[in-house]
Amino acid sequence: MPGEGLRILLATDGSHGSSTAEAYACGLARSWGASLTVMSVLEFPPGMDPDYEVNRLYLDGLMKNVTTKLTDLKARAVALGISVQSYVATGIPSEEVSAIARTQEAELIMVGTRGKTGLDTSCWEVRPSESFGWCPAPC
Repeated sequence: MPGEGLRILLATDGSHGSSTAEAYACGLARSWGASLTVMSVLEFPPGMDPDYEVNRLYLDGLMKNVTTKLTDLKARAVALGISVQSYVATGIPSEEVSAIARTQEAELIMVGTRGKTGLDTSCWEVRPSESFGWCPAPC
């Protein structure tokens, strides 16, 4: 069983389909005494002009939605006695998740999505060599 100080990162889109990843992340954090970082990424493809009014309205709507979902998730985790912090990033999801994982020194990355790519839930182990290893969900 991992010791005190383990850090888990949950990257989620806040969808109903991501609730499995949330349950696993909270369950592991609680049983291991780990801290939990939850994050969502507002996808911002290269070339998208954030100053264009329609794009700004789109991003503002996404930000409001994801902030509400992360606030609710954070409240559920705190109610379980889990130390949790949250982040919202804007950019390319894989790059933003990797950046937060490194900044937060996460040892385990869990991803929960609505599964449009066929991947609903996955776990990633962060290895000391700075590489990531995949394990099928549930971990």
